[in-house]
Amino acid sequence: VRKTIIGQSIGGVIYSLFAGSPLVIPLTTAPLAIFISVIRGICDDYNLDFPAFYACIGLWNCFFLILGGIFNVSLLMKLFKRSTEEVIALFISIAFVVDAVKGTVKN
Repeated sequence: VRKTIIGQSIGGVIYSLFAGSPLVIPLTTAPLAIFISVIRGICDDYNLDFPAFYACIGLWNCFFLILGGIFNVSLLMKLFKRSTEEVIALFISIAFVVDAVKGTVKN
């Protein structure tokens, strides 16, 4: 948690310097928190180095974002409706409820 806060602080300061609005505050979102916890669990299960694994995932994401930019995949967004956003929000809610129930059962 401490590393995430420090990283967000540094990234936020750099972003605010170049964004043109010093009041912009980038924060960790719920899907990112769930993603990091899943990655941490995978690394713990298979005895992998978390920073190296997380960096490899970041490089793959960068590769796919570059491909998406080259092929202008953002044009597909017009095909998504509001229901898609609601399904994603439902998934996030279910994921947090499942995590809370797991913690409660464990205690």
